[in-house]
Amino acid sequence: MLFRSEQVGLVYLVDNSTSLSVDAEKLSKQSGRLRYLPNHANLGIATALNIAARRALQDGCELLLTMDQDSLPAPDMVARMLTCRERMAGQCLGLLAPFQITPAQQPTSHLPEFQTVMTPMTSGCLLELAAYQAVGPFRDDFFIDFVDNEYCLRLQRAGFAVIRANQALLRHQVGDLRTYGPFVATHHGP
Repeated sequence: MLFRSEQVGLVYLVDNSTSLSVDAEKLSKQSGRLRYLPNHANLGIATALNIAARRALQDGCELLLTMDQDSLPAPDMVARMLTCRERMAGQCLGLLAPFQITPAQQPTSHLPEFQTVMTPMTSGCLLELAAYQAVGPFRDDFFIDFVDNEYCLRLQRAGFAVIRANQALLRHQVGDLRTYGPFVATHHGP
């Protein structure tokens, strides 16, 4: 996991591997802020997100930062997102996304500080847990693909804004990119 945990108060590590991939006891001793949540099976990203969201709500959290194992936030990513959230006070915010740096997308200086987006990828997003409760959980039956798209569209249909903070940067590897003639496929490991 590449996340710098000092940007958040608690870390929920939802392990979707079929066998324990980390030493939970060792991790817990290293950080009293870590909650290790093993699934003992690959239940998909939607289920993992729902497990983390329910646990964060139980712990009294307002926000949940979602991170994939193949994402690396800038040291100030969360702070920049929180600044954007403060500037949007009074608006009905459902999700705040970072600018995701991928092989196909690089940041430029001419972007506004923040902007409305339709369906950002889940990794690096700050979920407003009140909005999560209002619109319901991620759809477990989607497993991995379109989980983020469906959730963001549902947020917007319910009147919640989906915003990208363009100065909050996240490096993200979109699966294992392979080219097949004119097509590009993103192969995702378990």
